[in-house]
Amino acid sequence: MKLKGTVSLEGIEFFAWHGLYDFERETGNTFIVDLFITTSYLPDELYSLETTVDYEKVFAVLNEVMQQPESLLETVAHKACIVITSQFNNIEILKIKIRKKNPPIKNANIAHSAFELVWETGSIK
Repeated sequence: MKLKGTVSLEGIEFFAWHGLYDFERETGNTFIVDLFITTSYLPDELYSLETTVDYEKVFAVLNEVMQQPESLLETVAHKACIVITSQFNNIEILKIKIRKKNPPIKNANIAHSAFELVWETGSIK
């Protein structure tokens, strides 16, 4: 019997230099990431870190991606999916949501902008 489970890391805060404008890349901003990783398991695989998802390692990979400045949240999300799925081969579905606090939109008071990407096994890398 196969079981399907999802490991999540939610509300991860990063200070990074993503943005379309030069001043965003100079001053940086706070980004909040939610990550959901869905995998199938045999029942006995739920008792060993080697056969589940090590979210400490996933965080380390995500942290590296977040520290590489990009213009668009879409690009950051796509790169994160490529790197994470290439390093963890048991992922069936990876969902990532990246929020940028206080996006620079003139005359607007916005808590955050966001982009969400769902990556399924077999997606084109």
